[in-house]
Amino acid sequence: IRAGGNVSSITDSAQGYFRINFTTAMPDTNYCVIVTTTQSDGGGNISNTVECAAPVGYSTGSVGIAVGQHLSETNEDPVFANVAVFR
Repeated sequence: IRAGGNVSSITDSAQGYFRINFTTAMPDTNYCVIVTTTQSDGGGNISNTVECAAPVGYSTGSVGIAVGQHLSETNEDPVFANVAVFR
């Protein structure tokens, strides 16, 4: 967590899936989540190869994030994930 306004922890659920846990719960699930990611090209270089990054599983205490390749239908852990939550 590089700058964790209202983020208590991040849970790595599985490859390509993680959960952002809120310090203070949201009043409801009517919030907006924006996700951007970067990925490695396998040679240690950072590139923008991740095709899909989306919020899933909204709850008042946390939100899940799914990251992966759309065409190959594989889940991937990003090198960096930037998540912004707006209410």
